[in-house]
Amino acid sequence: MNGWCHMVASSIMKVLGVQTRLGMLGLLRTWKSFLIQISTDVVINVSAVSGALIIGSRFGGIGNWGPNQILFLVCYTLAINVFVSALFSQNFASLSRRIGRGQMDHALLTPRSLPFQLLYEGFNPLGQPLMLPFAIISFFVSAIRVVGMPSILWWICAAISVFSSVAIVMAFQVAVGAAAFWDPYAGEEVSSAANRLTLGLASYPMDGVTGVFYLAVIHVIPIASVAWQPVSGLIRGSPSWVLLSAPATAVVATFIACVVFMKGMKRYERVGAIRYSSSGFRR
Repeated sequence: MNGWCHMVASSIMKVLGVQTRLGMLGLLRTWKSFLIQISTDVVINVSAVSGALIIGSRFGGIGNWGPNQILFLVCYTLAINVFVSALFSQNFASLSRRIGRGQMDHALLTPRSLPFQLLYEGFNPLGQPLMLPFAIISFFVSAIRVVGMPSILWWICAAISVFSSVAIVMAFQVAVGAAAFWDPYAGEEVSSAANRLTLGLASYPMDGVTGVFYLAVIHVIPIASVAWQPVSGLIRGSPSWVLLSAPATAVVATFIACVVFMKGMKRYERVGAIRYSSSGFRR
């Protein structure tokens, strides 16, 4: 059993290393492409979360959240956005595109399991060479400005919270992206829309949201679970609550995503890729 686990882990690390080298070669192909990718990454990632920061700076905060707290919430969301882009942008985050374009057959015909392929395809930690360290540094600086000098337990809870938030985002994108199994035309880009919706609103405090809208952003679209809830616990000195709630939410979201995806795969096994059937293409 230990030998099998070591073989699987070694195979995964080897493939991830190859993907990292390929990403680095693409990034450093020319200085022009390097500068263009860095500049576009900065614009895309910063603009995705800067709305709350601008509003908080202009009005001295949002609701009960002061400028420093808003800054920490924005930096937390930025870190999640960068991790998702660097690790999952071309696999789980673009699942509906692969399904909608009939590209699942390519993955099913290769001698690798589908989960393994989804794990390493698109893995490119060096794809954002400037934003990744900037997101980590800004997260540390904003946390110190809000909490002071956090304890080791607080940092552990913050790290677990960040990884749990990434898992929640990916689970939501997989669950929504599986809609392309049923309607490949309309669902081809639904994963991208889910990503913009979740991370675009995650940097705003949800204290004033009540009633049906609160249930929507908590249970239907996990906007509040991505950033607002864990950041609230970290700011208000409840790291143990974050330590329990964030991973639990991630586990439930991942379970729901797996169930939806497996149901979609069963349909795909039965009807196949129907995207181009009207044009005369058959399986």
